[in-house]
Amino acid sequence: MPSPNRLAAFDRSFFTILCRAHNGDIYSAERTLGATDRAAVVKDIADGQVEDVLAVLEFNPAEGWSKDASADIALDVLRYCLTEDGEIAGICLDFVEDQLGCGTVAEAMREVA
Repeated sequence: MPSPNRLAAFDRSFFTILCRAHNGDIYSAERTLGATDRAAVVKDIADGQVEDVLAVLEFNPAEGWSKDASADIALDVLRYCLTEDGEIAGICLDFVEDQLGCGTVAEAMREVA
């Protein structure tokens, strides 16, 4: 078992993005450790840096837990897109609608318009 000092560096939330490849395989998007925080993941999804996002998983190795954070991240992506651009880009629309529902996205877009 790693020493407590080594685990301290990993005592934070990390996010990994699960995507679908063109051949249908599911993969975890390659990211540096510096790009695994919530803000970086939201920005990269919103900006289209990752395609065909299926889910976002959050985990903390030091505490030994993980969870599906897809809905929370999708809401953050929607807010980011509407704040930055006033609309949601097509590249991330499927992910956001899958997680939040088409009605929620449409209502948010009407409020901004």
